Amino acid sequence: MPLGAPVRRATAAAAAALLAATALLAAAGPAAADPDFALQRIDGTALESPDRYGTAAQVAIVDYVEEGDGASRVLLAQGGAPTDALAASYLAGALDAPLLLTTTGALPAATKEALSLLGATRVTIIGGTAAVSPQVEAELKALVPTVDRISGPDRYATGRAVVLAAANPELPVGEVDGTSAVLLVTGEDFPDALSAGPLAAGARLPLLLTRRDVLPDATRATMQDIGLQGGRVVIVGGTAAVSPAVAAEVQALTGTAPVRLAGDSRYETSRLVADFAYDRLGANTQRVVLARGDSFADALAGGPHGGRVGGPLLLVQPTSLPAPATLLLQQRCFDLLAGDVLGGIGAVSPGTVVGATFTVTEECTAPSVSATSATTTFVRLTYSRPLDCSTVDAGGLDYYLDVVGGTLVLPDSFDASCSGSVVTLSRTGGTLLSPGDDVYVRRLPGSTLRGADGRYVPKDEVAYAVVPAA
Repeated sequence: MPLGAPVRRATAAAAAALLAATALLAAAGPAAADPDFALQRIDGTALESPDRYGTAAQVAIVDYVEEGDGASRVLLAQGGAPTDALAASYLAGALDAPLLLTTTGALPAATKEALSLLGATRVTIIGGTAAVSPQVEAELKALVPTVDRISGPDRYATGRAVVLAAANPELPVGEVDGTSAVLLVTGEDFPDALSAGPLAAGARLPLLLTRRDVLPDATRATMQDIGLQGGRVVIVGGTAAVSPAVAAEVQALTGTAPVRLAGDSRYETSRLVADFAYDRLGANTQRVVLARGDSFADALAGGPHGGRVGGPLLLVQPTSLPAPATLLLQQRCFDLLAGDVLGGIGAVSPGTVVGATFTVTEECTAPSVSATSATTTFVRLTYSRPLDCSTVDAGGLDYYLDVVGGTLVLPDSFDASCSGSVVTLSRTGGTLLSPGDDVYVRRLPGSTLRGADGRYVPKDEVAYAVVPAA
């Protein structure tokens, strides 16, 4: 901010917008770990189908029957191989349609029941006849008026066909950092694509498949169709999954270096993808979805489900919570209010669920404001623990001042500095507040502050101070 610039007080319109955003933020939850946080298990038990087909069916019922008015359009993919179902996440989000699973040769009873409960009138099969046979198609035609199919000669071409089927001028592809973007994952394994699924469905980011060392022609053509020159490609997975050679092809095609989200394990990659969803794509910080990471079976429905509820998919081990998942739950514990577990107790054990819940409710410690002081030229916030000062915006854009009496001092009126556990909002050479002001210091929606240990400061935290009278 230029030295000596006038203090900006909120206009009526700006104040109304900021207060409305603050009201929404305050309504989102308390400024402490929620002791009532709980994980809901979604599996096929109620449908007497304790398998991947029952889990997908129950997810659709929860999302569209219990929490909605049904779904006339439904997507159907093979449950025995992951690629078609994973590519369908983007289309499911674009159409707001559930994803059900089938065997190659016969339609499972749980899938039939879900179609009935959903009130489906059109089913779109994802994949060719080798994945979903003509016999299944015939069964569907006896149940719903319209059945169609999206497929290509291989998984990469099917992925392209899925993206083209979702094309809608009124609903363009999503953006990362203000530019059109896609997700790129290996088509030769499933873990990275599982984690990427909710981003594809919820943020409208096409999920494209690639070979490890060569970008398939179908995927290249899709990028060109979308118009990614100057756009962003987010690679999910390390160089063993998507090689540097493919990354170089992507950069040559788009003119922009791709973003790579990759950890030293599928669980660490999953955590990084979840952080990216929360911090860069506006995912719902109150929600998380847990699924088994060493098998794709129950997690296939996690892409559309995570996209619908706004929560990223965090991969866990069947009988324990891996360290990356523990870290994410600890860091996000003050914001998390609820979550879902996909699959039965054989997929994610009761002990894993208890461990995740305990991490959020009992092991939640994050920096909080322990003291506040104010003068006419500065407000000083002292936190209970050291901060990661790189997350404090020097322009003051993390905070605004709410003076009792209805006046707002907007963030472009002051600067911010951070040292250790202290943040100072100040204006050199000018008056920030008046003597005797009662002031509430509030966080701006979208701001992200972390402690030095990585734990996130509650978004709805409010600090209070009184400026000494003259």
